[in-house]
Amino acid sequence: MTVCIYFVLCVCFKSSIMYVTRIAYYRERVILMRQIDFIITSDTGLHARPAGLVVKEAGRFSSNITVVCGDKRADAKKIFSLLTLGAKQGDLISVIIEGQDEQEAADALEQLAQEYL
Repeated sequence: MTVCIYFVLCVCFKSSIMYVTRIAYYRERVILMRQIDFIITSDTGLHARPAGLVVKEAGRFSSNITVVCGDKRADAKKIFSLLTLGAKQGDLISVIIEGQDEQEAADALEQLAQEYL
């Protein structure tokens, strides 16, 4: 059984988006990840057009990108996975990014969230 302990390293606020950087210790291996939390402000929620933009943007990066809404998780690189979240206006969305280019991916997805979500 793998034991994981999370420590919050940094919490930053930019407008309505909260950044959380976490470090996870898995036995002897250290894994860094970025998490972006935001509330959907669009009247139409996360429908096909913005989901397509998220998939296109996420596809540019090698990092694993997961979107969480409530108790549902989706791969940000698969449009049908994102659409099954059923995210509506006012829902809290968490984007978890793990990988070598996680900072660049977090910056790009934060910009996309500000413009379209």
